[in-house]
Amino acid sequence: MKPSFRGFLVESSRFILSTVFLFSGGIKAIDPVGAGLKMAEYLHTFQMPVDSFWSMILGISMAAFEFSIGALLLMGIWRKWTAWITFVTMLFMTSLTLYLALYNSISDCGCFGEAVKLTNWESFYKNIFLILLSYNFLANGRKVVSAFSCSQGVVAFVVAIGGFLFFAYMNYRHLPMLDFRPYKVGSSLAELILTPDGAPSDEYTYEFVYERNGERRSFDMDNLPDETWTYVDRYEKLVSKGYTPPITDFSLFVGSSDVTEEIIETPGMMIWILTPNWEEVSKSLAPTLNTLYSVAQSQGILLYGISSSTKSEEGRWRNSTGTEYPLLFLDATTVKTIARAVPSVLFIKDGVIIAKMNARDLERREEPLREQVDNIYTLGERREPYLLRLLPLFVWFIYTIVSLILSTKKPYLPSSINNQRQMNLDEI
Repeated sequence: MKPSFRGFLVESSRFILSTVFLFSGGIKAIDPVGAGLKMAEYLHTFQMPVDSFWSMILGISMAAFEFSIGALLLMGIWRKWTAWITFVTMLFMTSLTLYLALYNSISDCGCFGEAVKLTNWESFYKNIFLILLSYNFLANGRKVVSAFSCSQGVVAFVVAIGGFLFFAYMNYRHLPMLDFRPYKVGSSLAELILTPDGAPSDEYTYEFVYERNGERRSFDMDNLPDETWTYVDRYEKLVSKGYTPPITDFSLFVGSSDVTEEIIETPGMMIWILTPNWEEVSKSLAPTLNTLYSVAQSQGILLYGISSSTKSEEGRWRNSTGTEYPLLFLDATTVKTIARAVPSVLFIKDGVIIAKMNARDLERREEPLREQVDNIYTLGERREPYLLRLLPLFVWFIYTIVSLILSTKKPYLPSSINNQRQMNLDEI
């Protein structure tokens, strides 16, 4: 194999691996709570249950590890260690996804969060490709020339990891910068949850089994046998699949009464305060939520508190906070899917979600809160510092790309100087 072509394969492997690891880690950092939920799913599968907070910490740690590998690959520093870590990581990931594909204990690996859904077999095939690239980089990684000196590489790496952790924290502290789940801003709840009038329903045909003198035969509805035959069993067969809404696990309850359709089809403005459990909500937020209820009442806005709490848990929340807004029941998994904060606030108009926010981002005093609600329903705005969240990562990425471009334009270095430079980087 010609040296130039071999170098091209090594660089291609490096950049493909870097892109995948950066994307995988970054997409998890957009939704830290979702990363924690997927980590908890893995831990439960292997009989290692852990609470939601620590599962989120483990999920973000895993995402930071992936992002670190991607950053090191892109910058081309610490090549020897990076090559080994990448290869061992892919060996582990490939084995894990093979297990998942064989036993299907988890529906999808969560490799790319909620952004890209892969089946377990698709994840396994993807990892087979990546482990081949990682082996190629392991075998030939010394041919990669870094764009950074030792000190520059360390500084750039620290900026990358610091920026990643800051980005993940901001997405946790507020809400995910991008929402890949069904209940995103702009979604119609009726279209997601309800079956429209006149929609086709499932159609079945029925076969009836009868017996006479030890003989069993099947008959359809229009050709039933006479009384000399004895009924044995009935089978149904789906002929035509009817309409099924995108979401089938959404049911709101007041006590034992299902009020889903009544709530979803209510016109006008509505606010939902959602939490998996009221006992997880900080009592310091209760005055703000009560003020929000007062503002909503004064403006003719319906407001509901929605959780999976039991009646006794709801009672303790009411007694300790003076809550007066109506409380509804919704399955905890569905609550966590709709919004990630504890609690989250949804602003709905004519059945359409127009804004989401962490309750901690609500104004505390009545008049500023009233203005905030007015602005949301008037403009549908979510004024959040998205640029600030990305700034450290953006600075690191641009600096890295510029350095890589400039390094390709440097004059040829004598092999002795170039080899010494690479040895210094490898020995950090």
